[in-house]
Amino acid sequence: MSLFYFDSFATYGPRPNKHPHERWRLEDLLRTMDRCGIDAALVTHELAAHYDPLRGNELLLEEIAGEDRLHPCWVVLPARSGDFSPPADLVERMRQHGVRAAKLFPTRFRFTLNDYNVAELLEALQAEGTLLLLELPETDLSTLHRICRQYPSLPILVQKLDWRHLRELIPVLTECGNLHVELSSLQGHRIVEYLTGLIGPERILFGSEMLVKSPGAARALVDYAEVDERSKSLIAGENLCRLLGIGKVVPRAPVSEDPLIRLAQQGLALDAEPVVDAHAHLVGDGCEHAAGIRMPEASPAQMLAGFRRLGVKKLFVSSFLGIWSDSSRGNRELREAVRRWPEELVGFVAIDPSHLSEEQIQQEIEFFHVREGWPGMKPYFPRNELPLTSPLYRRWWEFGNAHRLLALVHFDLQKTEAEVDELADRYAEVSFLCAHSGATFEFASMVAALAERHSNVYLELTITNVPLTVIEYLVERVGPERVLFGTDAPLRDPRPQFGWVVYSELDVEARRDILGRNALRLLQRVAR
Repeated sequence: MSLFYFDSFATYGPRPNKHPHERWRLEDLLRTMDRCGIDAALVTHELAAHYDPLRGNELLLEEIAGEDRLHPCWVVLPARSGDFSPPADLVERMRQHGVRAAKLFPTRFRFTLNDYNVAELLEALQAEGTLLLLELPETDLSTLHRICRQYPSLPILVQKLDWRHLRELIPVLTECGNLHVELSSLQGHRIVEYLTGLIGPERILFGSEMLVKSPGAARALVDYAEVDERSKSLIAGENLCRLLGIGKVVPRAPVSEDPLIRLAQQGLALDAEPVVDAHAHLVGDGCEHAAGIRMPEASPAQMLAGFRRLGVKKLFVSSFLGIWSDSSRGNRELREAVRRWPEELVGFVAIDPSHLSEEQIQQEIEFFHVREGWPGMKPYFPRNELPLTSPLYRRWWEFGNAHRLLALVHFDLQKTEAEVDELADRYAEVSFLCAHSGATFEFASMVAALAERHSNVYLELTITNVPLTVIEYLVERVGPERVLFGTDAPLRDPRPQFGWVVYSELDVEARRDILGRNALRLLQRVAR
């Protein structure tokens, strides 16, 4: 079945703080849509969102004229301050220009969503049936709950929700039948299946935030969703068509000839490819939360079933309990899963020297690295604030160096770069995997420079942001052999991270390296 994909969250135009490698032009938007098989998009101009809504809205209409795949969304303001059209006039102008969606940026344009500011505007939009878009953190879920209850016939789409909002989101979604969500950052584990079971598919919309994020990431979340085909059709595009009052449409994007994309667009596993997740975690059986985060359907068996649907053959795993609270207990919990699925799970040991004596650290090394044969190390400074260069880690690093182990290192810009810079020199046989290397272009530039200085430094990608073209940027800097696919599952769903790599504009062989061949090569050099 060929789905019609209608992106509910697309932007183009000059934007602040853009890296030179990032895309921003209208032609970039259309080319990206073709690459990822996006048939239509609801589009906002960045000039309207960041500078002047009136000029930006006019420019949007002028620039997308004749592009029937693109549908305008205007940025609007309340009229009470006298610098924007009165609501009745605004609604009439929108009707004349075929604009069926409006977006508010209250924080950016310095107004509140209190009644004295926006009541007249929201009443007019509700009467017209206009779709209203709001982003987090421009507002919050408490305010959205109030507005949804005050204007029950006003359809509202909240954007930029992510997995951290899930506990707060669920009560609002279940109480407010006019609230809709999009999937660009809402990447909680099995989120499509969970929300479809909770509220049905009618209020879930495909959205990507291109040209900032990868639309391939959001698309994979739908194509591989374990829901019925009717639900997929609604989420992919039909829900947005209904909300905008657009009649039935047929797919318009070209069919991909790329062998990896062609399988992904059909929701088929890459069974012939050696796909390896270089950054995953496990929680215990029956556990649906960890580290304060709600993680639906996150047991090891459920998580592995989802990975098999993608064609992932192996996962580098550490215990969430191990890195977050109790490293020894977490390692032992993980051991049960690794023994149950030895061909799929590759164990990474967590050691927290702030809770273990030198003797206990040695016992962990001997039991898990030597006896169990685990090739991975997972130090985690955010929970103990120990520098990776602390003498308390020395015994572990020396063992890792002697046995050419893999170390997955959580990164920040302030301190970890200098620590890994030192460690990569001192322990040249350890393969250092810098986690979340694709987080931002600033971050990518820093870790790429680190990898350029050290041949034993590798760049693992996973991040909710899934920045468009950052993978290509990293490959330009260090080559495809030094970049690794990872997911951070079940903290986030693996499918967007998978789609981010599959739809990147690298050649097929480079994507195969990133998806798994690089990880397998690193495993092969470990001295057992």
